[in-house]
Amino acid sequence: MDVISKELLDIVKDVYVKTMKFNFIMLGLGAAVTAISMLLLLMFGGIAVLCDNQIVTLAMIAIWCFATGATYKIIMNYVGYLIKAAHVAVISEAVTTLVVVLSTFLVWIVPFILLSVIFSALEWNMMIAFILAVIISICIKVAFVDSYMLVKMMFSYMEVAPQTQISFDLYEKLCKLSNSFKKLWQKAKAPATTA
Repeated sequence: MDVISKELLDIVKDVYVKTMKFNFIMLGLGAAVTAISMLLLLMFGGIAVLCDNQIVTLAMIAIWCFATGATYKIIMNYVGYLIKAAHVAVISEAVTTLVVVLSTFLVWIVPFILLSVIFSALEWNMMIAFILAVIISICIKVAFVDSYMLVKMMFSYMEVAPQTQISFDLYEKLCKLSNSFKKLWQKAKAPATTA
């Protein structure tokens, strides 16, 4: 595997830092999902406490997990993808005009440690702390680590793309997979007509 050059790594870091606002927007989106999850937890937890029944408590936890998952999917799939598309557009522009690590371990371990300390001190349920830590960790990962990897991947691709020879065998395979690609490939092979 090729080693990324120091210059390229410096450019990647520069682009990453200059597009940090998108990371904070994604982090804010994750915070909104976490806040919604906490409100749902309070609501369903309150119902469980009022009913004082183990079956109702289990049902409320299941409903909370489902509602949190659905909220995450809806918000991150619709709003998150719009933000990610804007981020990709800015990075694409930066690839041509700008000369622009998070530790994944820290992204995952810090929320677990913080929430376990808080929940232990308050003598709350550690399972809920675990679930919230997972949600927070995923939000931080999506906001920062995924963005850094996207920048790094785009620059790595841009570095090797000019020297890459695509075989006609690949084009034939792509034609078999996609009718749209097949139509475009046939148009590209056809002689150009001038008006």
